[in-house]
Amino acid sequence: MASNTEKGNALRDIVFRLAKAAQKQNCEIEKNLGAKNVDVYYEEKSPIKKGVLKIAIECKDLGHTLNKTDFGEIWNDYSSAKSSDPSAFDYLIIITTNSVTAPIQERINGIAWIEHYTIDEYRSSLMDFSDYLYGLEAEFKQEGLDQYYIQPKDISNNDLEQEIDNWISSQNAKPKAILAGYGMGKSSFAKRIASKYANHQIRNSSGRIPILIKLGDISKEQGLEGLICKYFSSDYTVSGFNYPLFMEFNRLGCFIILLDGFDEMKHAMDFSDFQKNIKEFNKLVEKESKVLLFGRPNAFMSDDEKNSVLHGYRKIDDKEIKYAGMVDYDEIKMAGFTISQISEFVKRFLAYEIEKQKSISDRNLPDNLIEQRVNELSNPDLEELISRPVHAQMLSYIALSTEDPIVSYTRFGLYQHFIDTFFERESEKNARSKISKSKRKEFIRNVAWYFWINGGRNYFHTGEIPEKLYKNHVDDSIAGNDAILRELVIGNVIERKDGDRLFFAHRSFQEYLVSEYILFKDYIHSDIPEIATAINTEISTFIEESRQLKKVSENILPTLCSFKGALHINLLELLSKSIEEENITELLNHYDYNPWVISIIFLSTFNMREHEKLKSITIEILTQSYFNSDDDISKVACLILLAIANKRNKFNDSNRIPKFILSRIIEENITYLDKINKSTQRNSSFAIDGRNNTLFMKVLCDCTKGIINEKAGFSICLDLQSLANTIDEVLYTSFSIEGIPDYNFPRDNFFRIDGLKFTINKKLRNFDISKNDEKSRQEYRLLKEEQAKKQANYKEIVKKFYNKHQDPKKMVTVTKKDNTKVKSKKTLTLKN
Repeated sequence: MASNTEKGNALRDIVFRLAKAAQKQNCEIEKNLGAKNVDVYYEEKSPIKKGVLKIAIECKDLGHTLNKTDFGEIWNDYSSAKSSDPSAFDYLIIITTNSVTAPIQERINGIAWIEHYTIDEYRSSLMDFSDYLYGLEAEFKQEGLDQYYIQPKDISNNDLEQEIDNWISSQNAKPKAILAGYGMGKSSFAKRIASKYANHQIRNSSGRIPILIKLGDISKEQGLEGLICKYFSSDYTVSGFNYPLFMEFNRLGCFIILLDGFDEMKHAMDFSDFQKNIKEFNKLVEKESKVLLFGRPNAFMSDDEKNSVLHGYRKIDDKEIKYAGMVDYDEIKMAGFTISQISEFVKRFLAYEIEKQKSISDRNLPDNLIEQRVNELSNPDLEELISRPVHAQMLSYIALSTEDPIVSYTRFGLYQHFIDTFFERESEKNARSKISKSKRKEFIRNVAWYFWINGGRNYFHTGEIPEKLYKNHVDDSIAGNDAILRELVIGNVIERKDGDRLFFAHRSFQEYLVSEYILFKDYIHSDIPEIATAINTEISTFIEESRQLKKVSENILPTLCSFKGALHINLLELLSKSIEEENITELLNHYDYNPWVISIIFLSTFNMREHEKLKSITIEILTQSYFNSDDDISKVACLILLAIANKRNKFNDSNRIPKFILSRIIEENITYLDKINKSTQRNSSFAIDGRNNTLFMKVLCDCTKGIINEKAGFSICLDLQSLANTIDEVLYTSFSIEGIPDYNFPRDNFFRIDGLKFTINKKLRNFDISKNDEKSRQEYRLLKEEQAKKQANYKEIVKKFYNKHQDPKKMVTVTKKDNTKVKSKKTLTLKN
């Protein structure tokens, strides 16, 4: 255990170092003043008259309050020395670790040439932070933060404030880095720590002085000296400030230095700039110092960057190589709010805001408003969204500004509000100001989309971000891809977690951004499959809630109508929700009864309409579409969907539908049946024209296989229910809708409409036989007779076809080039 003399010498050395750093003249230790060796001696200019004042300092670390006996010894020594040589010193300053008793202080006050200071008071006499400390107290109270502040926890559920208190009071000088994504309360926590220790300093003039430096405010300063000098010379006035003295205070353990926002230090830093700035801050890390660094982990583009900046090493062949000037920080990761913390925060914040509104507004708020909103916002369904203090505050503002339930707001509206507010907050920061809110949002929207369609990932490495996604987002003032990318990543709703991966704050944020991408996209053919695959339930809901679904449909449909191939049903189902019943005919006409449009309308009636309406609407639309379409693909699509609707909904006229379907197929193929009958032998293979009717011919052969009884003939032995089942099975599994098993189509299935190029001309096949006149009736009778003859002829052709080719072994599509240089034409060739 150190003796009083040893402790006094240690105190003496501290005082000497402070005096030297304060640029006192002729500083000496143990200077002989005739009859007395003084602990510290220096000279300073007199504030009253010309010349210098000679200051003698006596340092006492007694472990107790300076009492009568202690002062008596000091008085005897120095009064004798002053009597023997009055010019030896002008003032005696007694510096102790503790205060003095009241009687002794009164006695000292009566002696003109003696003053007493504790070491903390002496320190303040050299450089006075009083005004600054009051400012830190006031800053924590701004906007009522002290009223609704909730103490945060780390990811191990430890009380973060207690953790920092323990570190400050310990002998551990290892610096700490508090890491958390945007809106997690880092700056609020820094203000809380600064205010707490400022309050202690103001009330007790003891302990460490908090120094809170907001790195975003001074992003243009290059070196530590320039940074500190600007902060305490221009921004905050500190009496007696000089940089050497500030650094000596820090070396002596006088400060808690809180560096808030290392991600905001400078606009568009590349890694070398970043590392250089941190290296400057590391000059503050001393044996007795306490340095606390705050920032977003997404400021680091990789683990290597984080290890070099926060831990001072890099790896070469699995060996750690130390960087000069870099130090090892203890990492502490802040956690989001728990449900109980959300509840407490909302309660405190609303109470503060309501009280504030009473003084500035005559608005009458319900007495139970706080309880009501706390219950709403403590909903576990909102936990992911509201776990960030900044989101909890935003939702609380909304809750206070309306009498509507929070659940009445769409998730799209809330996410849009949150993300827009985030970018507005970012744009107010000096380091973020050169890249606009719209550019930052466009970048993250494109990133969300890129990784969503490339594996559906909500995480990625910075090196995986294509240059095209960020190269054009900034002006020429930012040089280097590294600086551009770092700036766009830092000021965004993505975070860095363990390893080199960056994550969206929540997966739902990525889904929201993907929905925005779809909303703002200008579509081309190659986009359609990606869009269809990208849509899931959440994204579909976001798009619906945006109230822009009609716009999306209008953007996609023109491109979709010329698309051939397979599509995930999600896109069609989403577009079907934009269909309005009164506009169906107009939509069909506008898009020439395109099969995709027909399918979308079918989904609309199948999934969205009332069940009773579905029957008539489905039959009407599909039959009308069949007769108004001129291409095989659309016709087959109509027949397929009629078959599905028939089987799924058990229509009363279900016998009529399959008969209609089969009759349509036969009618479309009757000419080919006749040619085949005349040109082929029994059970021989045959070829069909590849240009027209290919699909119908295949459907005819497949869906009637085994149904027609060869001996009994077509008209007698048609099993309608078997026909409906066979059509349902064969048509949509072979030619259009793959794998749709049941009602409310699952989202891992596809619509497929392949084959021929779509025609754009329309041929209406409706006959007006409703006129009540003789001529019209005569035309009708003739038409019926003609149709009867055709029907009889059809039966003969069909019977003959099935007698010869009910189960054909081969059916070949043949094309033939003509001898001219014009584009090839597909022609019919019959093969025996």
